[in-house]
Amino acid sequence: MTSRRYGWVGVALAVAALGATGCAPSATTTSAPAVSSGSASATSQSLLKPGAARSAVDELVAAAGTHEAVKVDISATEASLSIVRNGQPLTWAWTDGVVGRAQSDIANVN
Repeated sequence: MTSRRYGWVGVALAVAALGATGCAPSATTTSAPAVSSGSASATSQSLLKPGAARSAVDELVAAAGTHEAVKVDISATEASLSIVRNGQPLTWAWTDGVVGRAQSDIANVN
């Protein structure tokens, strides 16, 4: 349980950054063909509602298969989570309740 708490440190920092940036959508996340997550949060399109950002990140963690993210971005309507697997960056994005693979903006992972 302790490592899961540390995984949410990134989420807390991303949410804090969200307030500092005026909730502007991230320009670095490009969504690939998406697959519906089918969860209850799929009907919520605003991540500003209480609990919505956490639900979106939970869906991203499930899609990635790990909570050990190297980067989490959250805006008012989108969220993305990046991990490193076998030395390669992989990113998933949540947009309007849909989770799918996205182009990663992380480079030079060693």
